[in-house]
Amino acid sequence: MARKFAEIAFTPAVKVAQTRYGSRAGASKLEQGEMISGDRLGEMQAAFIAARYTSDEIGRLPTVAPNHG
Repeated sequence: MARKFAEIAFTPAVKVAQTRYGSRAGASKLEQGEMISGDRLGEMQAAFIAARYTSDEIGRLPTVAPNHG
């Protein structure tokens, strides 16, 4: 999913802005697939969500399903 996101999000104008503000190197790694493992929740993110929602609420949060088509 991270790779598809990069295809959509990193337009030429966005890349120029990233270069200007110093974030292009990191974004380039994502775009090239070097950070693909970062598209999952880690322990810290899961704990953050769990601390703010009940288990019933978590079950109703929107999710992104893999494209099976």
